[in-house]
Amino acid sequence: MKAQSAIEYLITYGWMLIAVSIAGGAVYSTVGSECVESTSGFTGSDIGVNDFGISSNNMDLVISNNAPDDAVIDEVKVNSSTGEYRIVNGTGIGVGSEEVITIPAVESSSECNNFDISITYSQGSLENQVVSGSLTTSARLLEIDPPAAPSGLSATY
Repeated sequence: MKAQSAIEYLITYGWMLIAVSIAGGAVYSTVGSECVESTSGFTGSDIGVNDFGISSNNMDLVISNNAPDDAVIDEVKVNSSTGEYRIVNGTGIGVGSEEVITIPAVESSSECNNFDISITYSQGSLENQVVSGSLTTSARLLEIDPPAAPSGLSATY
């Protein structure tokens, strides 16, 4: 008797289960394709990317110093599947403060991309400290032509 009532229940309400499954799949496919902007890998580091944003072909990285000493950012390297960009900076960041580092040649994209960020910094007597993490956003690096060789030189590396 219980088996018969279970079968009748499935036949009666089975169409609702199918409709809910189809609606859920449609919502997931629409929302699941959105790019969720995020940072990872910098948590617990003295120096790290606190926030970032894309505007007018630039990526602005908000770099914070949570260490007990002032720091100097020596280099910021950005890697993605479309290329690499390095910027030698020399910006000082005081204890508990933030600085914005601008990476040029970035544009909005319809695809979600990952950027590996590597920050080389000096802090007190400690030099060449490296912290790395990643950013996920709907942007991509533009291809940058290498700089022209200064007069008298045949190439730059």
